[in-house]
Amino acid sequence: ASRARLYYITEEMTYSLADENNPLSTMPDQVWRRGAVTVEDGRIYGEIPTNAVMYYISVTYNGCTVSTPIMKVEKP
Repeated sequence: ASRARLYYITEEMTYSLADENNPLSTMPDQVWRRGAVTVEDGRIYGEIPTNAVMYYISVTYNGCTVSTPIMKVEKP
C-alpha cells in the first residue's frame, strides 16, 4: 500500500546556526506542519492549506520513501 504526507510551513524558510563553532551546522527555524492527503489509484489527492508558504510531499511505497523538492506556493 502507498502512503503520502504533505508537509508545509507558514513563513519563508530561514536558518540559524546549530553550533556557533561550526558555520556549516545550520538548522531551519520553522517547524514543518502536516496536512491531509490521500492516495487513490496511484494518485495523490489533497489541498495545500491556504496559510502555507512552502510545502513538499513525501510518498512511501513498499517501504521506500521519496519526497518532492520543497516548493514555494504561488499566491495570486
